[in-house]
Amino acid sequence: MPQTQRPSCPWPRAPAPRAHGFTLVEMLVVLTIGAILAAIAIPTFNATIAGARTFDAITSLQAALDLARSEAIRRGTTVTLCRVADPAADPPVCTMAAGAFGANDWMAGWVVFVDNSVGGTVGTIDAAELVVFRQPPLAAAAATRAVMVSGIGAVSYNNLGQRPAAARNVGNFNADYRSAPHSTAGLSPRCLTVAAMGQVAIRRGACA
Repeated sequence: MPQTQRPSCPWPRAPAPRAHGFTLVEMLVVLTIGAILAAIAIPTFNATIAGARTFDAITSLQAALDLARSEAIRRGTTVTLCRVADPAADPPVCTMAAGAFGANDWMAGWVVFVDNSVGGTVGTIDAAELVVFRQPPLAAAAATRAVMVSGIGAVSYNNLGQRPAAARNVGNFNADYRSAPHSTAGLSPRCLTVAAMGQVAIRRGACA
């Protein structure tokens, strides 16, 4: 008796693979979210950079003032810190005049020197006076940068670590991060104050 041939049973077909990737709508959603996050983060990032650059500038000046005061006590004589247009000059010249940097802008640099020559002028680097420290410019003059402006061109300390009686006016140094050296608005103002007796303090915000 002939055997009945069973019909073959083909394997079930696998479903056709689906295409992977982003749809246009999904891509637009991702780009929109990214733009929102960037708009939130960039101002904060810029403010962080501004604060760091301003803080570095103002604390560098504070360290120089501390050096001048300690050297005056150690040497038993007057030591002065002054703003200079060219710290590398020999000898450097104390000046608040404009050069590569704007007038009164201490970012140009400064020097600390032993201000004790007989018959010399306090606050002026006279012949044979020893320069203890030279601070080169803290930034490129034309860049968006910290700006540190003051009406005081020199700070002197006597052998007691105090400011001489004839120069005990309170001095303020305004530091900020600005796009232009003389703009009034900045991202991160700081104020360094030198008290009449020589103490130094830094606080947030512009000087009064």
